[in-house]
Amino acid sequence: MIKIKIDPRYYTVVSACNIRQWCLALLALPEVQEVTGVDYADLGINTQNNVGKSIRIDTSDPQSLIKTYDVDLTPVKKYVDLLQVPYIKPSIVFANGSDRGIDFIRSWDYYASMISTEITRELVEPQLTNTKVLDFYHSLPPYMFYYTDKEKDLDSIFIGAMRPQWYPLRDIFHNEIIKHPEIKYYNSRANGTSQKHKALGNPETALIEYEKQMFEYADQLRRSKTMLLGSSIFNIALKKYIEGMACGCLVLAPMPRDGRQMGFIDGVNLVVVDENNFMDKLRYYLKHEDERKTITSNAYQLYRKRYTCGKSARALLKQIK
Repeated sequence: MIKIKIDPRYYTVVSACNIRQWCLALLALPEVQEVTGVDYADLGINTQNNVGKSIRIDTSDPQSLIKTYDVDLTPVKKYVDLLQVPYIKPSIVFANGSDRGIDFIRSWDYYASMISTEITRELVEPQLTNTKVLDFYHSLPPYMFYYTDKEKDLDSIFIGAMRPQWYPLRDIFHNEIIKHPEIKYYNSRANGTSQKHKALGNPETALIEYEKQMFEYADQLRRSKTMLLGSSIFNIALKKYIEGMACGCLVLAPMPRDGRQMGFIDGVNLVVVDENNFMDKLRYYLKHEDERKTITSNAYQLYRKRYTCGKSARALLKQIK
């Protein structure tokens, strides 16, 4: 039996990363016992209080990826392009301007970044001494994100932020697809995450509303045959990749960093697209239903095998063992 203590704020707050459900799945594992208060625990998730080993899980959104780079780096040539992106200052990308830089990461026994394991191992791990980096990716609660055989009435969908400075491909995809009224396309910039801000005032109400809106979001994904997705200026494996796969929605997107490690295979469980070929591939897979369904079936199996909250929690525990 492994005794685990979790910072209470970590699994009671409303979270766009569904980390709350992940924590609950971890605590539901038969070999895990939750410890609270001043009692001693073998592991502490985002807490260092009276535990044998401490784990910091970084669930930051893409904008906060800057803090992953923010570890006293000298300029790295392939990231110089970031200097051309509005809202990212060179001093933030290549210097330690954060109150939680490399020294903060070094204070934990384990560090897991939901942002990108590849980036973390490349840029952060070489600067660590005793801290171990763990592989950790987005996961979803299967009671909310699942596949059904019901008829799909949308050809393509995208729900989420459309800020060009962070997601330029999304902007390109959207502006082109709306020129083709024959394609049944749905777009919305809301997916329930605004409830995070309400949690400060009334956490219980906010959690209920957040869950409700996330159910609605998953239902909308299940309605659509495809989802055109831009992976941000950092080309990372955003949670939307897994959300589309979980709901039987064909993901058309760039191959992200970490994609191959995550089991993503072009033409097998997603379709890799860019700004030059996305419309051709969208039309092809709308026309070839059997091929599309084979890929979405493979994607769903990948999700069930590796990216439900329960499977993710068990995988992390296995690494620690």
